Amino acid sequence: MSGNPSPNGNPSWSDLDQTQIIQRVMEESTDRLRVDAQVSAVITDVEISSSQSSIAVGNPGNSNTLNVNSDGSIDVDVVLNSGTDSITTVPTNYIVQMDTSSSSTQYVGKAAPGTANSSAGWLIAQLSISSSGISVLYANGSGTSFNQIWNNRASLSYS
Repeated sequence: MSGNPSPNGNPSWSDLDQTQIIQRVMEESTDRLRVDAQVSAVITDVEISSSQSSIAVGNPGNSNTLNVNSDGSIDVDVVLNSGTDSITTVPTNYIVQMDTSSSSTQYVGKAAPGTANSSAGWLIAQLSISSSGISVLYANGSGTSFNQIWNNRASLSYS
């Protein structure tokens, strides 16, 4: 059966056998389908449920993947350059101090167990309490640095 050529000059579908169709739609050098399209998508909500979903993080060139232990932790190897790199350990349990001597300004500090109030090693937050709410500011603007002295809390700069 012979059909009329299509507007772009290709033979009508009835003139092609299965092999010809595959040859026309496949790019042999990449072993992929030929596609003439641009696709963009906007994904607004993605929910990952620990009981129903999983994500593998790894190197596509091999089977090295990140494994999550049953307690939620991960095992890692850390490679350091002894000349330029360092690691600081941060304890997972802290001592906590609170200064609630004023109803409008309060201080909360945390440090590693055994850190003296007069030693640098504290993370200090200032809580400003007003009728419009509570704002939390950190000594020298850092909410991650354990480098302040608890005894100096009232004279430190907060941002």
